[in-house]
Amino acid sequence: MTPFDYLAALLDRLHKRSPLAAYFIALVIAAVCTIALACLNADGSNAIAISGVHA
Repeated sequence: MTPFDYLAALLDRLHKRSPLAAYFIALVIAAVCTIALACLNADGSNAIAISGVHA
């Protein structure tokens, strides 16, 4: 079982108890992931070069 499977199972169980709480937890997870990705790319450089695209 991967961490993603475990997290999805936890969200499913929470959704059965309280759909609104599960929605907000999923929203927090999405926000944390977005912030983490923004921090990883803080200097504006691409992790993977896209051919044909120049700044």
